[in-house]
Amino acid sequence: MFSIKRKTIIMASLVVLLVVAGYLNVRFSDKTGDGTQASNTGTGNGGIVLSQTKDGDGSASVNANAGESGGDAASVSANYYANFKTERETSRNQQIEYLDGIIADSNTDAETLKQAQNQKLTLTQSMEKEVTVEGLLKAKGFEDVVVTIHEGSINVVVKDGDLTDAKVAQILDIVCRETKEAPENVKIIPKT
Repeated sequence: MFSIKRKTIIMASLVVLLVVAGYLNVRFSDKTGDGTQASNTGTGNGGIVLSQTKDGDGSASVNANAGESGGDAASVSANYYANFKTERETSRNQQIEYLDGIIADSNTDAETLKQAQNQKLTLTQSMEKEVTVEGLLKAKGFEDVVVTIHEGSINVVVKDGDLTDAKVAQILDIVCRETKEAPENVKIIPKT
């Protein structure tokens, strides 16, 4: 009995570590290629303010020539999105494998089995929403986009050198409608 709980705790810990690693990957990937860090914050009334700072000095800085430096920058940007999606898929597949291991183990107690099944269901629902939102944003003209959904938090990394308030509103509309998440929980990160 004790070894079953210990295995379950170890498996659950590994799943949590994978989620934390994915979050940290997104968190530290907030820097764009030109050294600009982008973020948005809620204004308290559901509105979003998009700000970009260079080197953390608080001054606004947008590189108007970003993305015009030739084919190499476009290639690096395309690789970023492809690599991000590949890493996300690999991480999610590992999480599902761990959960499947818990679910398939005949020694798993009923409560742990139910928790693993619920986590797997939540994970697959998030994956489906991510693909849906990415597809809808691409249909609206956003060239490259990556969406990660976590409980109470959504990150949208979008390739757009000129992310206007109208485009931010369009992204927020799609994300909030498809995920039922509040606008203040959505972080839009422009990546050139």
